[in-house]
Amino acid sequence: MLWKWRRSESVRGDRDGSKLEWIRRIRMRLEYDNALQQIDIFLSQAEIDEVRIAILDYAIKAIKRDLIGEGLAQIVYGKEVPEWRAAFPISSQHKSRKHISIDLSKTDILVTTWKEDRLSKAIQNLMAAPFDQGLDYYTATYYPEIELAIIGNGMHHTAVASVGASGVMDRCTVIHMTPAFDDVSTDGANWMNSKTGSIMGVDDFRFALLFTLAQMRNGLNGNGISNS
Repeated sequence: MLWKWRRSESVRGDRDGSKLEWIRRIRMRLEYDNALQQIDIFLSQAEIDEVRIAILDYAIKAIKRDLIGEGLAQIVYGKEVPEWRAAFPISSQHKSRKHISIDLSKTDILVTTWKEDRLSKAIQNLMAAPFDQGLDYYTATYYPEIELAIIGNGMHHTAVASVGASGVMDRCTVIHMTPAFDDVSTDGANWMNSKTGSIMGVDDFRFALLFTLAQMRNGLNGNGISNS
């Protein structure tokens, strides 16, 4: 009968995991809705689009800083590090062949360090020599509409360099959000694509919020935050 007990424990664990995920998604929807309601209040107090654009820029910048700080600090707190390398559901659809250089001291960098010994080694290495993107495993994706770079590989060295405000990444892939604005929508917990009918889970409501705010800003001026 031991196999039955093990099976029941496994089923119970699956059910508990599903329930926790369901609760997490409800919370993400609530946080997303609450944030949009607050931003709508700010926007309603503006009389011209120029001010509304400035309000959206402020909100986007604040959300980015929140994500960036958490991405860098979780390992310092000894907490579980989030997986954010596939933050937006548009990478495969709208990846550009264009590559740009990003200055780590002047660009908003989202990077999640995840291994203690790699972080320690990266700090030691960068104490001895400046950041150098000569190795192939350094990768980054840049979203010009929100002026954010997300690091895919070489995370520990890039994190240390970004905190130390030095270094340049020469091969950053540009992905534009704008082509997805007509087809992709979100409720804060899921991405919905009206063109393909697909539904994907959102990793963090803040990414859904960034996408929606960039979409709103694009509607005000037709260009997005940046034309890079």
